Amino acid sequence: MSTRSLFRLGVAATFADVATTFVALRAYVGLYEANPLAARLIHSIGLEGMLGLRLVAGIGVCWLAARLFTEWRATVALLFATGFWFLVAGSNLYEIVRLRT
Repeated sequence: MSTRSLFRLGVAATFADVATTFVALRAYVGLYEANPLAARLIHSIGLEGMLGLRLVAGIGVCWLAARLFTEWRATVALLFATGFWFLVAGSNLYEIVRLRT
């Protein structure tokens, strides 16, 4: 898989994380932000601001990995980032479904 494809997958994973976090926190399914830094940001700049920063950070990490690392290191970094954000999105989705049923 090319670095460009992994970058796109990482961006998609970041969007999935942000979307599921938004639904989990705005759909009133009883979920709250467990990350202390994110919770602090929500109190400071609001949910939308925190999600915007999360999106910028996620895409920024993927972009930096794709641009600054050599081919195999970029691949490893992008695989890790993509896996992490898909894991978080999957966890959010699991909790949303669990609490909605």
